[in-house]
Amino acid sequence: RRAPEAADTSAAKVQKVADGSTTKKLGKLIDLNSLTSLAQRIITAHQSDDSKDTKFLDDCHDNGTIERQLWPYFLHLNNNGASDPNEEIAYALVLLANRRGGGSGKGSGIDGGGDSQLMFVVDDNFSPSSSSVSPIQRTASFALLLKGLLNYQDMQTQSLGHISIQNEVLRFLIASYSSMELRCKSSDSNSSQRRGIIEGPLVDLVGVRLWDAIPKRKRFLEMKRDGMLKKRYGLYETKRGDKDANVGFLPGLVDQLFAIITKDDLDEGEQRAVKGYISKSLELLLDLLSYPQTRTHVASFISSHNLTVKLVLSKLYRDQSFVLFRQQVNMLLDSERMEGGMGSSTSNSSALMEKGVDRLIYQRAHTLQKLLHRHYVEEASDVVFAGVGRVTDATWLREKIGLWSENTLYDVCYRLRLVDDKDIGSSTAEIAEQLGCTRRDLLTSIIIYHQSSRQSDASVLSAAPIFPTEELLWDPHSVPPGNFSLASNVQSLSLPKLNARFLSAGDYLLRNFHLFRLECAYEIRGDIVDVVKRMRPALKQDGYTDPNDYYGGQEDTAHQDDFGKTEFQGWARMGLQLKSNKEDKQGFRIIRVDPPRLGQRFPSNVVAELVLDLYHCATSLASEWDQLREFDNLFLVAVDATTISASQTEDRKIPDEEDFSFPERFGVRAVRGVTVLEVRDEAGVVLSDPALAYEEGGKPQPKGKRRFLRVALDPAQYAADATGRGSSLGTDVYDTFNLVVRRQGKENNFKAVLETIRGLMRGGAHSMYRSIPSWLMPVLLGYGGDPSAASFLSPQMKSFASKTAGGTSPN
Repeated sequence: RRAPEAADTSAAKVQKVADGSTTKKLGKLIDLNSLTSLAQRIITAHQSDDSKDTKFLDDCHDNGTIERQLWPYFLHLNNNGASDPNEEIAYALVLLANRRGGGSGKGSGIDGGGDSQLMFVVDDNFSPSSSSVSPIQRTASFALLLKGLLNYQDMQTQSLGHISIQNEVLRFLIASYSSMELRCKSSDSNSSQRRGIIEGPLVDLVGVRLWDAIPKRKRFLEMKRDGMLKKRYGLYETKRGDKDANVGFLPGLVDQLFAIITKDDLDEGEQRAVKGYISKSLELLLDLLSYPQTRTHVASFISSHNLTVKLVLSKLYRDQSFVLFRQQVNMLLDSERMEGGMGSSTSNSSALMEKGVDRLIYQRAHTLQKLLHRHYVEEASDVVFAGVGRVTDATWLREKIGLWSENTLYDVCYRLRLVDDKDIGSSTAEIAEQLGCTRRDLLTSIIIYHQSSRQSDASVLSAAPIFPTEELLWDPHSVPPGNFSLASNVQSLSLPKLNARFLSAGDYLLRNFHLFRLECAYEIRGDIVDVVKRMRPALKQDGYTDPNDYYGGQEDTAHQDDFGKTEFQGWARMGLQLKSNKEDKQGFRIIRVDPPRLGQRFPSNVVAELVLDLYHCATSLASEWDQLREFDNLFLVAVDATTISASQTEDRKIPDEEDFSFPERFGVRAVRGVTVLEVRDEAGVVLSDPALAYEEGGKPQPKGKRRFLRVALDPAQYAADATGRGSSLGTDVYDTFNLVVRRQGKENNFKAVLETIRGLMRGGAHSMYRSIPSWLMPVLLGYGGDPSAASFLSPQMKSFASKTAGGTSPN
């Protein structure tokens, strides 16, 4: 390739080789000195709080500085065959890209979409000067951008603002990995490209090179098991030659993350930046484990360094004030040990199902038993001769390991290739001291983590509550505000992401289950807040009792002197008060708890009775409550006016629907969901019976003003409350409800959707692997296949419909 020849570089034309013979003009090239000065100006403005600097950055964004000046620089470097990009220009481009995506700048809060940040690479509408650049050249230019960015990150490690620089780099990497499927949108580009424009450089950063950062004994063992991995690593070593190993950015990120979480002397000013760095680092690790293109080697690297065990044992994990860290570590724990991999390095590990995961765990248990039988048969005889179910049980195994000596425990971990004091740079004793635990605790946690089994995704979903509770509804990290500008204190979210590809069908359904549940929780929170505000809870100042109240008359004086009880001074169309002045006539009571089914740990059914009094409701409002039918969902709210901490009428800049202090301000103590089974009037007529509409003379009018609702509680949530995990009050929390909230029917069908997903995950005749044909699964999961096969007119679909019992005829 010949460098462009021009006397005036500010007006020089860069010639680009398109097909090897045809040359096209890329555009004007800015002088390198002026471009470097511009990059330094952008970096300085980003670090400043001055309004003029903020306006300068906004002008750079509006004038298209990335497309017109910064990105063409990397295209020109690739055209000339250069391999040393300017680090400051790369970092300046990343700052403006993060600003475009909403993930940079003061008060920007949560990152925007990654596609908008990376659109300058693939879309010619954003970058007219690159319309003649082929996809291969774009990929090579993006690789130069990543190289310059990571070099700048390494150069600024010892600077005062290195944490903020690390945060910006992490934001860009997160957006880049989430946009790996981007394709060129220009008409002259190759539309049949099988990989995204930026996928190659990103996957290479966390590819087979990571095995150079894995302990040698562990690497030798894994390659002995997997011949394909050994072949790929051999090709990589041949290509690398005598050069030093380049393990990418991930090992340095993991080491710095561990150093930060074990650091105690942090200033108050650094804590916010450090917490943002920790949350962004964990978010990037979660993303790398969730993408099939990057999971293979990343899972093996994280498992070999026992990163998850160290995070769980850290002091920060035990700190109750950093809730986001605990949530992200739990997600990392589940993601690393999920059914799509278990840290295996095999290329088909994403297809592992529940039986494959169990088989892998049983093989590890058998290996442990053979090792103990050979070397420590007397000291560990209980483990050697135990069944595989015992050996994979974490509680039982921890009890037996406690009887071993510390030297025995380390030797077992060493022989299993779980630890190696000579190869990891620091001894297990030093790591335990940094974590604030003993060496025995660290070794015990490591061996239990690798040997114990985990619950399958289907069993986890079966035990997960369907209805949201007060803890989930007002959790800023799980259910964030709808307006991101109100979440300036939220750096990341502990939410799963929907990708273009998925590890398995179970991974796809599991992510959709959690996201749809959280989306419904956001809508439910808004409805409950609206009803509680309109009901206006307050302290009851006297013992007046309505003589027409069903729950008690004037002669009942048992609770007339109860000062401080909660009363509602308003009314709401979608809410009714539950009150009781007689202990034997409660507004809500549990009437039946059925024993668990075989193999389950929670009741099969929990049935309760709910009494509604429509005496104070207008005719139109009472008719709306009479429209309640079977399978409708209601929400019970416990409001305690004695816990109200602030005035409810004070002016606030944040809407009540987005205010996470709303429970303290209005005294909301608990929220539980129920499903209607039947509705009866005072005469005992089942109003929810559909057959009433076909009776002669039409549907009869309900008798009286009271409605008796038979409702079903969530068995999983009831079991959690009974054990103290759901509520500190135990099952007594069901005696505190004094408000019932209903929702519109069109918005209230979330329970059926969630139960359908759970049914597909459970297995059996309605399993997802039986419901979805094998030739369609790769299309749905993004692994390729023929996309036209998903059409109902395709030959595959017609053949499937003709051979499937109960399917519609293809003709």
